[in-house]
Amino acid sequence: MKRRYILSILLVIVFTAIKGQPTEQYEKGTGEHLEVMLDNAYYLAGESVFYTIAYSCEKNGRNPEGITVFAELLDSVNFRLASACHRTDAEGYCRGALTIPAPASSGYYILRFYTYGMMAQGPQTYQYKLIPVLNPEKGISVVRDKDTYEGLHIEFLPEGNHWVSGLENKMVIKCRNFAGQALHCKALVTQNKRILDTLNFDKNGTASLRVTPYQDSLMKLLITTHDSILKEFLFPRPEKTGTTLFVNRIAHDSLFVKIGQNTTTHQKEKYTLWLKDHSKTISNLSFPLSNRDTILPLATETLADGLYELQLTDEKKQIVNQASFFLERPNEPEILIPAKSYKKGDSIRFEIR
Repeated sequence: MKRRYILSILLVIVFTAIKGQPTEQYEKGTGEHLEVMLDNAYYLAGESVFYTIAYSCEKNGRNPEGITVFAELLDSVNFRLASACHRTDAEGYCRGALTIPAPASSGYYILRFYTYGMMAQGPQTYQYKLIPVLNPEKGISVVRDKDTYEGLHIEFLPEGNHWVSGLENKMVIKCRNFAGQALHCKALVTQNKRILDTLNFDKNGTASLRVTPYQDSLMKLLITTHDSILKEFLFPRPEKTGTTLFVNRIAHDSLFVKIGQNTTTHQKEKYTLWLKDHSKTISNLSFPLSNRDTILPLATETLADGLYELQLTDEKKQIVNQASFFLERPNEPEILIPAKSYKKGDSIRFEIR
């Protein structure tokens, strides 16, 4: 009786172990590797971290398509804040995003990526990314060297005395304290809770900036230390001239891009709209720009969901405007009709999923 009891327990343990194994086939020591590219170096609490993952394997003949890749966002004590699961395409790429919780405190957070094969070998084979996160909503941090940052102020010096909406602008920013001393610190340029650029002030307290502002949304400059926000400044409101470029609507098989022209200076010029991913140009479309807003459709039925870039160039092939967007198609209902043919008077039965 005791022997049967022990045998039953062993069978249950073996069955549970087999059932808990992943569905993909893997071997230890296959040399799987994940290369992860992020869309930014710094992030704000509440925004999304967009990433592109490239899968490779040292084992010859390993098909990179259909590999399951797990993505996780962890805090400093390895508590999981967000997670996602992706499948690689035929070239071994997959794209996705994880959202940082809005109440997250300022500090460093961990992005962790791994496959089933890496899971079998242990966490030492995972791919890790350390990202700094700032939360401006929780107020200005108190720093030890308070006197150094007393009376912190900023001078905005746009090139040509213009700060133009919808165009790439050049600007020099000077950072000084109350005593006029130049401050060697860092800053983040943000708009709509998205980080547009990071700045490093030199020993003279100056930093150069190239950015495209928009009239309908003010930009902010956050002066920071390692993980603290010292002060927040608003950029001067840009003049409403130049072009605007943004994604108007994403359908199942098409992307509609809205391009606005706020001046009449270059009406007759031909512009080209480019659609690109992280490594190559996917498509382009040339068109004349009018005074009214122009809406252009771009086919996306063959594209995977992920991070893409739009570029608008003039006749001299100079970039006039650019924007990034995350392609995520809406879920469309599936209609199932059991029969292939019907006679007159028959009732058509169908199922919507």
